[in-house]
This record gives sequence, C-alpha cells and structure tokens, in this order.
Amino acid sequence: MRKLSILAAVLVLSCAGPKSIPYPVRDPSGNLIEPEPDSCFASEAARRYMYGVRESVLEVWRPPPHAPPGEWQVAIDLRIDALGNVKLAHPLEASNPMNDSALAALHEAAPFGVVPAEALCLAEQPFAATFSVQVR
Repeated sequence: MRKLSILAAVLVLSCAGPKSIPYPVRDPSGNLIEPEPDSCFASEAARRYMYGVRESVLEVWRPPPHAPPGEWQVAIDLRIDALGNVKLAHPLEASNPMNDSALAALHEAAPFGVVPAEALCLAEQPFAATFSVQVR
C-alpha cells in the first residue's frame, strides 16, 4: 500500500463579483499581492476564519489510495452560512480524481463554527476554494 502524505495545502479564495480575484496571489517575483481594502477577504477576521476552514478540511482529507503521485489541486465552488454549515459545494473541474475525497473532507470537517461578526461578508457569499495536496 502506497503511503499518501499531505505535504502542503493552500486555500485560495475569491469573492463573486466584479472585483473577483483569488487570494492569496503572488506576482511573478513571488511577492504577495494584498486584496483591495473593500474586498470581503481583506479583513483579518475573514482570513483567520478561512484559515480555520482550510486547517479543518486538511485534518480529515485523505486522498484515495489509487491517486497517482504528484501535487493535486481541487477547486470547489463553496458557500457557507453564518453558522459555518456548508450550503453549496461542488467541484469546478469535473474530471479531477481528487474531487470526491476533497468534498468528503469538506463535509466531514463542517460545520466550521460561527462566522465572526467582522467576517459576516463570508456567509452566504459564493467563493472558490482551491485545496492542494501532495501525494507520494
């Protein structure tokens, strides 16, 4: 049986709307580009909450044993409510072999706890979440 290990994970978020860009974003030199001040994800409370979501998912995510080695990314269209329940979750790439295991981990990890008042912009707002996993 092959050993699977999660070496690194990233949660990239983007708000729906005209100013939608994924965060965190790096320029070609590797410097972090900060979100616009009026962005939903600009607040420290929102970032902390989404970091908690990422960590909760990664604690329970187990890639399938048949997964080929390499780095895999799963992009999920996601919406949570103010209580941290998953209201919508579906993969953005239909052919990704990691979709089912990532969605199962997302649902297993939920609910993520009450969204803080300072980050309520996250509740009921759809965003894209990209999870990365290294399979060995």
